[in-house]
Amino acid sequence: VPEVSHIRIFGRQCFSLVPKEKRDGKWDAKGVECRMLGYSLTSKGYRLLKQDGSILLSRDVSFN
Repeated sequence: VPEVSHIRIFGRQCFSLVPKEKRDGKWDAKGVECRMLGYSLTSKGYRLLKQDGSILLSRDVSFN
């Protein structure tokens, strides 16, 4: 039986974790709001559309 627990709805709102190395200070946001575009073809993760229009590849995603 194939594992399908990682499959999500396209266009769904989600939040991607911002790593500690990319945060400037203690009070910066730990996540960034995105929309799910699909799945990465080259790695194990999701393709996400950030609010500024850029595309992000991430494994650490939390879906609403």
